[in-house]
Amino acid sequence: MEAEIGFSHSQIGFFILFLGMGYSIMLLFSGMLSQILGYRNHIAIFMFLAGLVLVAITELRNFYGLVAGFLFLGLSLGAYLPAAIPLITSSFSKWGRAIGLHDSGAPIAMILMPVMASILLKKFHWSVMLVGIGVTLMVVTLLFITTTSNIREQSSGIKHYFEVVSDRFVWYVAILWIIMAFSAAGLFSVLPLYLVSEKGFKLTNALYLLGIARLGGLSTPVIGIVSDRVGHETFLNLSVAVTGLLTLLIPLATPPYIGAILFLQAFFSSFFFPMAFVVVSKIIQKEDQSPALGFILFMGTLVGMGVLPKLLLDVAEVSGFSSGIIVMGLAVIVATIISVKISRTPPRVHASGNPTGLISR
Repeated sequence: MEAEIGFSHSQIGFFILFLGMGYSIMLLFSGMLSQILGYRNHIAIFMFLAGLVLVAITELRNFYGLVAGFLFLGLSLGAYLPAAIPLITSSFSKWGRAIGLHDSGAPIAMILMPVMASILLKKFHWSVMLVGIGVTLMVVTLLFITTTSNIREQSSGIKHYFEVVSDRFVWYVAILWIIMAFSAAGLFSVLPLYLVSEKGFKLTNALYLLGIARLGGLSTPVIGIVSDRVGHETFLNLSVAVTGLLTLLIPLATPPYIGAILFLQAFFSSFFFPMAFVVVSKIIQKEDQSPALGFILFMGTLVGMGVLPKLLLDVAEVSGFSSGIIVMGLAVIVATIISVKISRTPPRVHASGNPTGLISR
């Protein structure tokens, strides 16, 4: 795309920037919109729009038009997750299994998409691939509408939204999410540079090693099934504590062992997210889940996957990557205290006296 249209690296960077900007902005507002439209309708409208935008992008050649296209694509994609989790918890009784299977999509995509892109780009033009993805997304969205019931919570307005996102419990989860988002995703974005500059890897070997390590993230469906029996809170706390220890070991490991450390770190950090979704859904009132999750995900994306990786690179300029990674590992270990506090929080209660976030079926 860059070579064909004639854009610079910096201009392509603007597309990625506005994609991320749109995604983050929509995370904040998705909670309120999904209450008005209903979870299914909210997801369907924005996923179908994302498919249309992908198709439209292939026809754009103007820089500002493409910036707008990627912004709208980010807005459309950001609408999904805050509405998807309440829809899942309202539709299934085995939350760990359902959310674990759902969340396995991200690590599978991270592994398969680069491979598929490298293969398909040898046979198809990039615009054909984007059209194919867009059309597929629209078809899947139509199938989603026909197989899913629309669930709508009562909209409480902007005042109540700010009450939800200022709640102390929501901030505890947001802080924990920021730390774990960096450990699970943000850290991996800078690890290639670390492996090359401080561990002596060739770039191709470093990327290969990280690709293999990412396979550890495929554990979420199995962990989800087991957690329904053993306890979601147990696996939440286990994920945070062990991820911290393994992050701490990354700078201390020698090349023969660092691959195993990275694989285990990806394994334990990956199931934090489905377990956190389940635990938060069990505690927060059903009508507050979408706004709360949208805010939590926004903070995790902005700080955990944006600010902290940049901060780690700044620390690396002064004292090397190792010191920054060690500090991060210690922060994750300390965050176990927050995790335990969250897991021991009792469910919020309606005026009727019935616990919310729990379904009876």
